[in-house]
Amino acid sequence: MTNETKHTPGPWIVKNELILSEINRSVIADVLHDADINPLNNRKAHARLIAAAPYLLQTLERIALHAPSLDVQGIREACDEAIAKARGEA
Repeated sequence: MTNETKHTPGPWIVKNELILSEINRSVIADVLHDADINPLNNRKAHARLIAAAPYLLQTLERIALHAPSLDVQGIREACDEAIAKARGEA
């Protein structure tokens, strides 16, 4: 796995259904509106989850770095898989 960041660095914040860089307020993503399949409460929940992505990745990387032998019921493998997926390596 590489440590090269290929996404806009976090932290990210939510404003309405927009995900913004907390640093410069640039738009990272816009959760689209379709009232039939994506009601407002779902869009806000999706936006919060997307905005948490950089923090979640950083947390997994820290777990993997500081617990190299961690393999309690496959936790280390799951962390490595999630990190690879977040980096586009899986």
